[in-house]
Amino acid sequence: MRQIAELTGVSAMTVSRALKDNPRISAATRKRIRRVAEDLGYAPHPYVSALMSGLRRTRLEEPKVNLAVFYFGERAGIVKHTFYQGIVARAQSIGYAVESVRYDDPATTPARLRDILLSRGIRGIVLMPAPDGFASIDFNFDGFAAATLGHTIVHPPLPRVANDTYSVAFRTLDELRDRGYRRIGLIINDYVNRLARFLYSAAILAYRAHVAPQLHLVEHIMADPAGEPASMNKLIRWIRTEKLDAVICPLFGIPIYELLIKNGIRIPQDVAYIHLLDYPDPDVTSMRQMGRMMGGKAVDLVIAMINRNEFTPPQYPQVVGTLNQWHEGRTAPPRPSAPRLVG
Repeated sequence: MRQIAELTGVSAMTVSRALKDNPRISAATRKRIRRVAEDLGYAPHPYVSALMSGLRRTRLEEPKVNLAVFYFGERAGIVKHTFYQGIVARAQSIGYAVESVRYDDPATTPARLRDILLSRGIRGIVLMPAPDGFASIDFNFDGFAAATLGHTIVHPPLPRVANDTYSVAFRTLDELRDRGYRRIGLIINDYVNRLARFLYSAAILAYRAHVAPQLHLVEHIMADPAGEPASMNKLIRWIRTEKLDAVICPLFGIPIYELLIKNGIRIPQDVAYIHLLDYPDPDVTSMRQMGRMMGGKAVDLVIAMINRNEFTPPQYPQVVGTLNQWHEGRTAPPRPSAPRLVG
């Protein structure tokens, strides 16, 4: 590092800050220092970086705010979210503190928010999902290590932790097939389908074409508002017309399970039911999203980037896919009388 400082005519401290992409060092100086460092073949030792990171944290009696969590809307709702709880728990376990920041606060512009974070020495950001579908963030992430949760933040492209929707759907279809169900329907709406990048629909098509062509697999896209009588009437007619023996559903905010029962569908006597996300009723068989674990994984992504001195959004962002956890309820019991399919 001293050699780089001598060749560039700056202090060793400036070299250190430039190699960490500190935005307080001018872009031109950072570029010049990086070019000299590359010519000399300089690379930070990973063990030393990790050690120094740990020493910086253990020197403090109390952890300072090291990470910011961008959220949208009211804070009261966010602190109950399992993503947020996982973020805080993981950060604290490795010596980092967290400050929650409302990104869409009308009183603070993105530029002002950036200045505030830099003045507080915050270099890591975890973004909660946007509440209303896909969103673009008008924030300059240069100088920050950042990662997001879910697929809703589409611009700029950032490293993310997201549900492996396709694998979750395949695992559910495997389970239903092994339990003897032969006529399975996916209940979804256009909003959730788009939010999931149409992966639920893709799983149905692929499973039918390549895994179990013997099964009758169909999908029903509910019209909005999905819980209204007209929409439910169409759904009930579809279930009966297709003669389904099981349905799966990833909708959130709409109690489809209760609405089916209210409209005369007996579960599981008439139709088995599996919810593809968390469900508040423990009697409902579901594929529970590992929210706390996902929040912790997002923290790990950000801390790893900090330890590698990566403070610019990567050209090819990493995506960490997580699987849901099977919760055995009472709504999809095995059908012992049905023959087992192989393939």
